[in-house]
Amino acid sequence: MISVQRAKIITTKSISRLIRIASRCSESLRRNVHVQRKSITIQHMNNDLQSTPMIHLKNACLGYRNDRELVLKNITIDFFPGDEVAVIGPNGAGKSTLFKTIVGLIPLMQGEVTVHGGRGGNHKDCVSYIPQKEAIDWNYPITVREVVMMGRFGKLSFYQKPGKKDIEIVNSAIQRMGVADLADRKIRDCSGGQQQRVFLARSLAQHPHILLMDEPFSAVDVATEQVILENLRQLREFKVTTLVATHDLGLVYENFERTLILNHRIVAYGLTKEVMTPENLQEAFGKKAVYV
Repeated sequence: MISVQRAKIITTKSISRLIRIASRCSESLRRNVHVQRKSITIQHMNNDLQSTPMIHLKNACLGYRNDRELVLKNITIDFFPGDEVAVIGPNGAGKSTLFKTIVGLIPLMQGEVTVHGGRGGNHKDCVSYIPQKEAIDWNYPITVREVVMMGRFGKLSFYQKPGKKDIEIVNSAIQRMGVADLADRKIRDCSGGQQQRVFLARSLAQHPHILLMDEPFSAVDVATEQVILENLRQLREFKVTTLVATHDLGLVYENFERTLILNHRIVAYGLTKEVMTPENLQEAFGKKAVYV
């Protein structure tokens, strides 16, 4: 069971700062400053998939069978190749539940969920999921290199051992995330920021079409934060659909093109500078307390 991260309650002064951020966004719109979605053509991406949602939810109700109340109700939304989406909302709003439903860790309660353009077969190989840190058993005796190699397991048959190509891909991902000097260290002996780099390296080694990251910026240093953001930008160029749950609204405003705001339903979804308005933030987080 994944633990829910403890929330920090922001003071009225901090709330005002968030509202000012949203107000600047509204002012930008009034000046006709719009963020245009990039259209980058990658040769290996099938043209049909360019216009086909990688993740499609229709009238979806999400929750846990042991609970009487649904966590998310009547969710209808599409995420397309190359979408880089921040998912925000208060604790318990349904961010983690959405991710677990997409990856298949919990069953859909009602409605429809289609993953990877509706193509048949096991879609789990094309989806990489990095849960919150509380979901991981850090005492398991495994090295950084072995964690990253897990990203290749979905490409291998049951009895097949990693080959030269797999080893090269793993080494490249380790280098790319700046953890080559930690390759033989136990994952439990790494710092929080190092652990996040390692798990993103595992996702890079998987070569996913969809990447789901739950609170990757929690308790990481500034350098790691920037490494994560830079790699997310590169993944977008290869049309990887990326959803990132976070409580850092300032980071979202500055770095994410699109934002999904949840509070047991979809409060708003679209270009970040269009949806992060004072009205939407207050509707999602409330007027007295905002969770980050």
